[in-house]
Order: sequence, then C-alpha cells, then structure tokens
Amino acid sequence: MTAEDPPPRARSLLRHVPGEILGQADTGPGGLLVERFVHRTIAEPFVAPAVADPLLVWIADGGARVEERDLGGGWSAVDVRRGDLFVVDSDEPYELRWRAEGASFEALHVHLGVHLIEAAAADLFGQPQRPALREASGARDHAVSALLELIHREIAGGASPAPTLLQGVGQALAVCVLRAFADPERRIRRRSGLPAFRARAIVQHMRDNLAEPFSLAELASVAEMSPFHFSRVFSRSMGCSPQRYFTGLRIAEAQRLLRETDRSVLEIGLAVGYSSPSHFAQTFQRATGVAPSRYRDAR
Repeated sequence: MTAEDPPPRARSLLRHVPGEILGQADTGPGGLLVERFVHRTIAEPFVAPAVADPLLVWIADGGARVEERDLGGGWSAVDVRRGDLFVVDSDEPYELRWRAEGASFEALHVHLGVHLIEAAAADLFGQPQRPALREASGARDHAVSALLELIHREIAGGASPAPTLLQGVGQALAVCVLRAFADPERRIRRRSGLPAFRARAIVQHMRDNLAEPFSLAELASVAEMSPFHFSRVFSRSMGCSPQRYFTGLRIAEAQRLLRETDRSVLEIGLAVGYSSPSHFAQTFQRATGVAPSRYRDAR
C-alpha cells in the first residue's frame, strides 16, 4: 500500500461472508446485532451488501491484509491486527477480499441499530437525528475498543449472552462511537436500505434453501414486503437483484464443497440446486472463469 492509496472502508460482512460464525447475539430491531466470525485464511473476491445500520468491525485475533473496492473501482488495501477497529457508514455495496497472516483470523461484527444511535444523538447533541459517521480503517479508540472487548468476552464465554449486559453496553457503545466518529460535515445519501437484522434473515433463508428453486415471493414474505418493493430495496443494499445474489451464494457454496469435500461434481451441482450438470458447469464457469473440475484440481 503506497502513501497515495486511501485506506479501505470496512463494510458489513453478515452471514454470507466466507468463514464460520462462532457466536451471535441480537437484542432486537433497532438494537445491537453481534456476530463473532473466524474467517478463512484467503477469501476470494465477493460482493458484500450495504445495510442501513452503522457497522463496527473489531479484529479479535490474528491479522490480515484486507482489500476492497467500490463496484468497478480499483483495489485499496490495509494491514490489520488484533485491536484494530473499522467504522462503516455507507449505503453502497462493495467488493472485498483478504489474506490472513496466520491460521486464525477472528473478528467481531457489531451493527448499531437506529434506536441506539438516535438515543445517543439525543443525549449528546440534543436531537435524535441520526448523524453521519466518519468511516475509519484500522482505527484505535480506547473507550470503543474496551466496550467491544467486553462484548467479545460475553459472546465467547460459552454461556448464553446476558441480554441486560448487551443492552447496557450497546447504549454506552453508541455514545462512545458518536463522540469519537460523528462527522457533522459529512452528508451521505440515506436511501431506504435493509436493516442489518432483516438482511441477515434473508441471506440465511437463501443459504438454507440453495437446493430449492429461487422464489422472489418467498423471500419477499421473509422480508415482510411486497415482491416489487423487496426487489428494489434488496438491489439497493446488495448491488444486484435477489436472483443474481442467490446464484452467487450457490456458486460460493459449490466452491466450498469442491475445495473441502470429495463429493462428485454431479452431487455438488445437485446440492446447490442444479439438476442439469451442463447448466451447473456453464453457470459455475461463467461466475469463476473455470469449470468445476478444473477449480477442484487447482485447490
């Protein structure tokens, strides 16, 4: 990374991000949504969504070089390690990839819901209007990091996270984040995007039904929207149509199965919803640039 390269903005990583969720907690709509991830050592580029809630990403273990770009733009990179903090406040989707330095790369993802932000803004600025945040990459803030460390210990402790603790820490966290990162000079477009909790439910429903035919009506029902409105809002948040995003999840799962299992290409195609081997091979090659068998041989 050269001195002229701007640091990347951390973005929402949600359930579709390559990796494994080790723990999670949700205090409800408008509150705190927390997910503890351990990520793959190397992540191939993927499009991650923008959501309506500000996002904090705190590196809990290990280090990595993280690269991202706006859709169609150039890559920028930053090296991160334990304790580094990313602050995300944007309504545009983006593309992301990384390479971890060791065997472990763990991060805590915390979405601050609108109710928390508005209450903190009322306390600090005398009005509940939701302010824009200064996006940061690799930042260090003692108060914010201490609260994120407490959340991490609560999620990683083995017992069920205590809702009262998470609610209290979430309120304190919103105040500390606004004190450190509120930017009164910055204006961002506030298009109607998906709240983090709803985006998570939709993406998880897609992942749970990769072998089933795509159904816009079913996804709209999960989102509690009309199909037309859901398609528009989803596309704004994710940067592509629901069907295209669903296909991307199918291909990502097929890649995982080709890397990590010895199942046949035919079996993998069936597992991700393709009854026709030729259709699976064509779709896979169009998305990745190589045929499924060649992708497996290169692992």
